[in-house]
Amino acid sequence: MTVGKWLEWAKADALKRGLPDLVALLEGLAQATEHLRAADWNDNTDHATPSDLGQDKSHPRPEAK
Repeated sequence: MTVGKWLEWAKADALKRGLPDLVALLEGLAQATEHLRAADWNDNTDHATPSDLGQDKSHPRPEAK
């Protein structure tokens, strides 16, 4: 099911249930979902990240034994 088809169904269902205020929220959710699905989630392997260099202090690496 596409986001567009889901949105059509969800909006119709919300209206059928007497929840017209929900339509704007559903549209926002659909837009956010499309943005997330279109995002490039892969790290750029051309450059080292702070984690690769051991500089990322937010997630310390365990000491080697």
